[in-house]
Amino acid sequence: LDAEVEVLESTRPFAEVFKEKSRDASVIFMGFTPPEEEDAVTFNANINRLSEDMPTLILTNSTGEADLLA
Repeated sequence: LDAEVEVLESTRPFAEVFKEKSRDASVIFMGFTPPEEEDAVTFNANINRLSEDMPTLILTNSTGEADLLA
């Protein structure tokens, strides 16, 4: 997998920086925390807004408990 990781720090809104920096990607991997049930509709709307007119977006969630070296 040929990939480039870039860590950004900005005072601009996340959606603005995300779209600017990721627009030309082949695929976007983005970590997320599953929302509480009562926040699921808002979460879905936000993801749809972020991914509109963007390359393929793969959401990844990890509990952080996996031992990757096991």
